Amino acid sequence: MVTSSEPFLEKFRLQLFDLVEISVTEDADKLGTLVFGNSKSFVNKSIECATGRNGFEQWKELIQETLERTAPTSFLFKVDWKNNKSNNETLYFRYVTGVSEESMAHLLARYEALRTIPVAISKKYAIGLPVCISIRIHRSEAMSVSIYYEISGKTAGEIENILTGIAEMMQWPADAIQSMLCKLDFMTGIGHPQYMAIGIPDKAIKISYPKVSVRDFGTCLDSFTTQECRKKEMKSLCRKLRQPALNYLGLKFNQQGCGWKAYLVISKKHAANSINYNITF
Repeated sequence: MVTSSEPFLEKFRLQLFDLVEISVTEDADKLGTLVFGNSKSFVNKSIECATGRNGFEQWKELIQETLERTAPTSFLFKVDWKNNKSNNETLYFRYVTGVSEESMAHLLARYEALRTIPVAISKKYAIGLPVCISIRIHRSEAMSVSIYYEISGKTAGEIENILTGIAEMMQWPADAIQSMLCKLDFMTGIGHPQYMAIGIPDKAIKISYPKVSVRDFGTCLDSFTTQECRKKEMKSLCRKLRQPALNYLGLKFNQQGCGWKAYLVISKKHAANSINYNITF
């Protein structure tokens, strides 16, 4: 596994100095670093980054099986850092035309909660096939899977119906569903989500809002319990990276509540001067 930034920097130096995306959240000790690729060698480098982590062989096997069965068109690899040490590694498989139920059969069989939900979502709400699958290995040895859908063509009301239906399928209590709906209602003034994901086994729902302005991001933070010092750090980070808007603002809902994660893309122009800062932020 990646215990410091050096092996990650060495493996993905070319990608990091071309285009890199970082994610930040309420916890100032955490930072995510995402790189992009479209080759088998990129996948192999990603797998190597988790070598030595407990549960590695099972994670590797699931990635290789998914690669063979689903024919992805491109990839993302993400390392989530905490205090400059890797907390987990995630490989994302992306699909231009979507991935079928048959291709995902190995995932559906592995996780009981996935056996019916993805099929039910596609059929009941007509949102098409999943466009992305992520497979994560955690520091705790556990693995988790998320399945992503494109929902940019849906109205706010349709999205609320879809998310309510998914939460009910995952047997969320009524108060957790209501809390999610209140947050979604607030977010209608911020933007329209592009992607939705279901996370297994934690029964989470993730929503991604593209191109959220720094001002609207600040408004969103006001609706959370984010400390003032962290809000100032977020504004400072956006200024330092010369970002007028986030690439994405992600909200993650589960039965315990809602959290946020901000994604910022660093272009080649700024990557060389920013990458070390990113890892140690």
